[in-house]
Amino acid sequence: MNDFYSIMDDELNNLIPGIKELRKELHRYPEIAWSEKETRRRLVEFLSECGMTPFESFLGTDLVYQINGEKDGKALLLRSDMDALKQKEKGNIPWKSLNEGAAHNCGHDGHMSMLCGAALLINRMVKRGYKLPRPVRFVFQPAEEIECGGSDLVDAGVLDDVGEVLAIHGWPALPKGEIFSKSGPFFAAAATFVTKIKGIATHGALPMNGLSPFPSAARMIDEIELIAERYSGRAVVSSCMINGGSSENIIPGEIEIRGTIRYYHRDHFSEIQALFERAGHTVADQTACGISTEYISKYKIPLYNSEAFLDKLSSTLKDANSQYSDIPGGISSTEAKTVSEDFSFYTDKRPGALVLLGLGDDVPPLHAQNFDFPDDVLSKGVLLFTEAAFHLRS
Repeated sequence: MNDFYSIMDDELNNLIPGIKELRKELHRYPEIAWSEKETRRRLVEFLSECGMTPFESFLGTDLVYQINGEKDGKALLLRSDMDALKQKEKGNIPWKSLNEGAAHNCGHDGHMSMLCGAALLINRMVKRGYKLPRPVRFVFQPAEEIECGGSDLVDAGVLDDVGEVLAIHGWPALPKGEIFSKSGPFFAAAATFVTKIKGIATHGALPMNGLSPFPSAARMIDEIELIAERYSGRAVVSSCMINGGSSENIIPGEIEIRGTIRYYHRDHFSEIQALFERAGHTVADQTACGISTEYISKYKIPLYNSEAFLDKLSSTLKDANSQYSDIPGGISSTEAKTVSEDFSFYTDKRPGALVLLGLGDDVPPLHAQNFDFPDDVLSKGVLLFTEAAFHLRS
């Protein structure tokens, strides 16, 4: 092990207990989208030893720092999400959520802790005399869940003077401590469809006096299933909710079907929309009900990873692993995911990648009410970010 990695190992061992405590503290006090004020305060306090002055806030609860490199150039941006899920946590861990109705069951507490640890480790290595080849920007982003805060932060200018971008997401069921990703489309874009079926309300005992929307709804759901089958393997189309009616003896005048569309290519979304319109016209002609569909789409950009960036990052990690075995030894391939991530708005504008950090088989799925980010992989994320900062060439 050369001097750089020997010193890094010593510094990391000194930092890890505090990083783990930070993770538990963040888990204990989760905050949902756009309310991450106390989370931000805790991060500022933890990072105070760096002596860095944060950027003026872009959105109110975001937190952005930068450590300058030996040369000016375009920065490498390292990003973590901040917000918690809007749900009640289950289980009896000592650091269980104390904020009712909010829980870090997607691992953002782990993501923040890894990025904080990397910021401290990079800062300490710089103070030891090791030079960064370019500036490194640390971005703690609010509102990843549901609200798509990444889009707002990119629009606000967080990518100004940035050359490349990198993020880590913890992922259950993948081998613990190993890194996985895929070039090209990796996470899907998402849209909610809202199909409204209008008939004529009437007494349940007198159906002949109205026009029930239920037969039309049943046929429309069948049509949606046919669309899903047609795009199997390329997109996901799922009916998830049906709302209508207020009493067991009144045929309602309107029914609403809601569901999700997940896609990797924007052309596919346009094609699916056209199929929805065609299905609506067909069912309307058959039943005389009025049928219309609208789309709500915040996560409208699929997450594309740069092949060149991933190859470069994987080679950098392999070289480092030969010197310091605690650093993940490259990036293994995994399949594309049908979930969505607003880091897509970063990779849409700059080359970069989101990589997955394996959390092991003994961890509940993401968003499960008893999910808890395992502390024993935090060091892997810290080392990945740090290695990228020092040795990933632009």
